[in-house]
Amino acid sequence: PSQETDTFPNLMSVMEYYGCTLDYGVILERDAGYFVQQPYYLLPKLETHTITQPLTEENFYVFLPLCQGIVVSEDLRETESVDTLMWTSDKSIAKGEGLSSLKDVTTVDFEDGDRIGPFCLAVDILDNPDTEQECRIVWFASKYVMEEAASQRVAGGNQDVFINGMNWIVNNDLNITIQSKHLSNEYLTIPEAVKTPLTIVFSVLMPLLFLAAGIVVWIKRRKL
Repeated sequence: PSQETDTFPNLMSVMEYYGCTLDYGVILERDAGYFVQQPYYLLPKLETHTITQPLTEENFYVFLPLCQGIVVSEDLRETESVDTLMWTSDKSIAKGEGLSSLKDVTTVDFEDGDRIGPFCLAVDILDNPDTEQECRIVWFASKYVMEEAASQRVAGGNQDVFINGMNWIVNNDLNITIQSKHLSNEYLTIPEAVKTPLTIVFSVLMPLLFLAAGIVVWIKRRKL
């Protein structure tokens, strides 16, 4: 990601008013259970919330590529509450200041200036609830959250969480659910922690098993 604070100054000003800022440094996930293919293709932990509950109940993922963390102020106004919806693991790191672009990142190892997670990747904001001035905001740390290709990587999970967020904003909890899907080609989402054992099983162990079975059959036939 680029430094969004420079790209969208008006958005950053509004979010700062509500106690949220965008941290510097691209996030790299080092727990294989929370990324897919590349350490900057994140599969975050989902907190229990009205927006995310349908996904956690159905074991859906959300795919957030190229993120910078969201920092929530500890000094919020009395009328306001901010809930974290998604986290990285505690093994994730954010690269040092000035390293907000992937072209600047040369290693996933911890270096001076890096910070250790977990990092917040999505929040909801509720201000002045149950009044005429009520304000609701949902903010995701990745600008790619609603790209079709990203949502397809997780069987439409991004689409679901985004629509659920919009329903929460308009206070329409009845429509917060897993949306019906069109029949189309979809990706099978396998975290890196699962992919490696599966690769060993299917590319090494199973061929060896079939080879051993073939040798046993051949030996038995020779004895006949």
